[in-house]
Amino acid sequence: MILNHLWGIYAHPLEEWQTIDNRHESLAYSLSHIMLIALFPCVMGYYSSVYLGWSIGTGNPVFLTHESALFIAAAMYIALIAGVFALAYLAHWMAVTFGAEPTFT
Repeated sequence: MILNHLWGIYAHPLEEWQTIDNRHESLAYSLSHIMLIALFPCVMGYYSSVYLGWSIGTGNPVFLTHESALFIAAAMYIALIAGVFALAYLAHWMAVTFGAEPTFT
């Protein structure tokens, strides 16, 4: 999906968007990319809040417990995926509103 076309979108966007339009990916392929990409910030947020911590000013660093960081990371993962679906639905709704005939894939 988008990972395969990342350089083309920056280097020659017009041709790359035509390539993306001509090559329709399956829903499972798209969902696997979404689930993989959404995992990165959740894992990094978990790691940084449990092992690195943060400090405000010159105070002692603040760390989260394993359980609370895991809960926050899981909630973040669900929220990211829900946000992608909400944005996709909004784009689909707007396309139909303006007379296009889009598909979800």
